[in-house]
Amino acid sequence: MASTRPQPAHIFPARTRAISQGAAEWRDPDSRVRREARGALARTPWSAPVIEAALSDVLTNVYEPTVAAMVERYGARPGFRALVVLPGNVIGPALASAYCAAVAGVRVILKAAGDERELAAIVARQFDALGEPLAGTVDARYWAGGDRAVELPVFGEVERVVAFGEDVTVADIARRLPAGVEMKAYGSAYSVGYVAKTADRSLAAAAAARDICMFDQRGCMSPQTIYVAGAARHAQLFAHALADALAAMESVLPRAPAGAEEATAVAARLRRLSLTAVAPMTHGLDTLIVGPEKNGCPQFAVAVEPYGLPSCAGFGRIVSVKPCPDAASFTDALGTALEKLDTVGIAQSLDMAEIAGRLSRTRVCSLGDMQRPPFGYRPRVADFSDCSR
Repeated sequence: MASTRPQPAHIFPARTRAISQGAAEWRDPDSRVRREARGALARTPWSAPVIEAALSDVLTNVYEPTVAAMVERYGARPGFRALVVLPGNVIGPALASAYCAAVAGVRVILKAAGDERELAAIVARQFDALGEPLAGTVDARYWAGGDRAVELPVFGEVERVVAFGEDVTVADIARRLPAGVEMKAYGSAYSVGYVAKTADRSLAAAAAARDICMFDQRGCMSPQTIYVAGAARHAQLFAHALADALAAMESVLPRAPAGAEEATAVAARLRRLSLTAVAPMTHGLDTLIVGPEKNGCPQFAVAVEPYGLPSCAGFGRIVSVKPCPDAASFTDALGTALEKLDTVGIAQSLDMAEIAGRLSRTRVCSLGDMQRPPFGYRPRVADFSDCSR
C-alpha cells in the first residue's frame, strides 16, 4: 500500500479554501452542483422539497474558519485511501463522507447505492473542478453488494472501510475484509424524542413532524417514539397535535410513494398498534390516529402507548407517543435500547442539560434539528484519520 506520510503544513490553506468553496456551492441553491444534483435526484422517489432540504442540510456549518481548524487538527495522509460503503435510504452521506475525507486529506472511494449513485459522481466531478489539492481524491463507483470479483480488488486498494447499513450488512462486509484493512461501521440505530411539561405543544409537534417526515423515517436520526412528560392525557393531547402537524407537513415534505412491500409492512404495523395502543376513555380522544391514504398507504400514523421501552418501526411516518413522569424516567425508559440509540430530540431546553448528562454518549439536540446533524457527526473526520483527536 502507498505511504501515509503526512503532508507539509504549507498545503493546508489551499485545501481549506477548496473545501470551503465547495461547501458554499452546495449551500447555494442556484449553483451548478445543486442544479445537477436536483436534476439527477428528480429520478428518485423523493419529492423536490425533500431533495432541496436534504442538500441544504448536509454542509450547513462548513465555513472557512471551522475548516481551517479541522484541517490543521487532522493533518493529511496523501497515500491513505478509504472506501465508504454508502447507505441507500437517505440523501447526504455521499457529500458528508467526501468532505470528511477531504478535511482529513485522504483519497476516498465512494461505493454508492440507491438514490446516491448520481450524487457520488457529482461530488467527484466537483472536486476535480475545484482543482488541487482536491482534484482526483474522490472516486465514485458502483457494484452489486457482495460481488467478490469486483470487491476483493477494491479492498486491496484501501487501508480502511467506512460502512453504513443494517447490522447484518456491515457484519457481512467485516467478514469479507482481508487482514490489515480496518473498518468503521455505522449499523442499525434509532432515535427518540422528549417533550417536557413546559414545552409549547404546537411548536413541539411541528418540530417533531419535520424530523419524522424527512426521509419518511428511513434514516436513523428520525424519531420513532416520542415521550411526553406528564400524565397520560398530556401524551394524548400531544399525539393529536402531532397528527395535525404531520398532516400539515405533507404539503411541505411530501411522503415518497410506498411500494407494495412497504404498504404491507405498514398495514401489519397498524394491526399491532391497534392492540398495543392504550384504550381510549369513553367519549375521549382516539389513541390511534391514522392519516389519509396516499398511493394505497396511510400518510402517517400516531399511537399512544403505555410508558416503557421505545417502539421502533423505522419506516412510514409511524410514531409511538408515550407518557413519562419526567426527564429521569424518560432516560430510564430507554434501558437496554441505549446501545442502538443515535439521537435524542428535545422540546424545551431546560431539561436538555439533564438528559445530555445522563446520555453522555448520545447526540442530544432540539426537536426539529434531529435530521440536521453537525458536519463530522456521521461519519466523523476521525474515521478517515490515523488519530482519534
